[in-house]
Amino acid sequence: MPALWSARSRIEKKCNEFMKRRYSQFVPTVLALVFIAACGPIRPPRNAYQDANTLLSEMEKLRAPIHSFRIAGSIDHVQEQRIRGKAYMFSKLPDNLRIDILSPFGNTLSVLTADKKKFGLSDYKTGRFFSGAPKPCNVARFVGVALPPKDVITIMVGKIPIIKGEQHISWHEDGHYVVTITNATMTQVLHIGADKETLPLLSASLTENGKKTIDISYDMWRFVGDLYVPYEIRIQMPNDNAELFVQYEEDGVELNVELPEDAWDQTIPDGARMEALTCE
Repeated sequence: MPALWSARSRIEKKCNEFMKRRYSQFVPTVLALVFIAACGPIRPPRNAYQDANTLLSEMEKLRAPIHSFRIAGSIDHVQEQRIRGKAYMFSKLPDNLRIDILSPFGNTLSVLTADKKKFGLSDYKTGRFFSGAPKPCNVARFVGVALPPKDVITIMVGKIPIIKGEQHISWHEDGHYVVTITNATMTQVLHIGADKETLPLLSASLTENGKKTIDISYDMWRFVGDLYVPYEIRIQMPNDNAELFVQYEEDGVELNVELPEDAWDQTIPDGARMEALTCE
């Protein structure tokens, strides 16, 4: 297949070198924007990806070594009311997830646990314990976004479930790839950073039957050991009028750690009212 993009001039190379330094946070944002305007559109590298499937496969390989995590951070959930809290997140991929939310004063507000078969939610504010299947509707009661636990885990380490369909790759003049996947009812658009060593996912959106159902952005990518993960994640679900912002602490990310098997079991609060969750 013929090359889709041409080689860069010496001036463009200098501009792109500057952009790399900007992304490394060594240059103030305002100055970086001035240089972007001066340099003009950023052209892709000589060895740019020409095939969407190859790019997606390489991106998946870079995240694949993550098999568990322990993360400390914060959650800001906006829906009918705004909820903020300190969050402790644990996972054993692909299905086991635990999230503990604490108030700014250190009091436990809620605890979510999920595995392949069951879901549990302790609501300490109302003195209730919910149990049911690990379905998106039940997760939405806790984090405000209707996603299965497996997808929540995937998103937290900088990945996204990829839909099946026709794939198309293009280059964005801001200096990254755009992969568009379409099928009969859905369109998924992924913006992916150009550095072949890291290939960070910058954003991902999904449209179903002409309506955008989810929009995710990833920021503040950093190395934890030799693995690259985002430290800021924003999830928006327009149909549910819901938004979730997750931010990890500076030294709050531990990858591939040993977690106890009972981490996915909950101690039900004394006197809690038991309620079965359904999606009706």
